[in-house]
Amino acid sequence: MGCCNVAFSSYMTEASANSQSTSITIGATIKFDKTEANFGGGYSTSTGKFTAPSSGVYGFTWTFCVDSRSTDGSPWHYGEYGTQLMSGSSVIGVLHADTETKGDDACSTGFVIKYVSEDTEVYVKNIYDNTELSRQVAFMAYDINGNNFGKGRTVIYDKIVTNKGNVYNRYAGKFTSPSDGTYALT
Repeated sequence: MGCCNVAFSSYMTEASANSQSTSITIGATIKFDKTEANFGGGYSTSTGKFTAPSSGVYGFTWTFCVDSRSTDGSPWHYGEYGTQLMSGSSVIGVLHADTETKGDDACSTGFVIKYVSEDTEVYVKNIYDNTELSRQVAFMAYDINGNNFGKGRTVIYDKIVTNKGNVYNRYAGKFTSPSDGTYALT
C-alpha cells in the first residue's frame, strides 16, 4: 500500500462549463479542466478521472451550481442538473441541483467517504438529458395557517413551492403518480 499526500482540488472554468453544457450526453464523464492541487498526480484534467494511487479510504466532495439562463422550452426545466459519483462502474454518490424559475440559481454539494482500491478510477458523470428531465416529478408544499389538519381529514396545502410534472392537485390535496415506480413522501 502506498503512502501519504494524495489529494486534489479541481474545478471547471466557465468556458469548459459552457462547452460541456451544450455537448454533454447522458452517462458522459464531466471534466473539471483546472486543478488547484494534485498531490500524488491522481487527477487527470484530460479524462476527468481520479485514479487512486494506492488502496485506502478517500473522501470525495463535489459541487454543482446551475442557473436559469437556459431552458429546454419547458416551464419547469430551468437550470437542472444531475450527477453520479462513480468508483469504477459503481455509483457511490448522487447529486441533483435544480432551479424552478427564471432568475433563480441553485447549488448542491455531495460528500462521500469510501474505501477505494489501487488503480480504481473515481469520476463524476452526467445522468440527465432532456428526455430524463421530462420524466421527473416532484412537489413541495406546506400549510401556512395550520387549518387543514385534523383526524380523518385530507391535508390540503395552501402554499405550493414546487409542482414539477403537475402531480399535486392543490384543490383535492392529492398526489397522482404518473407511472409505476418508487416515490419518497416525507
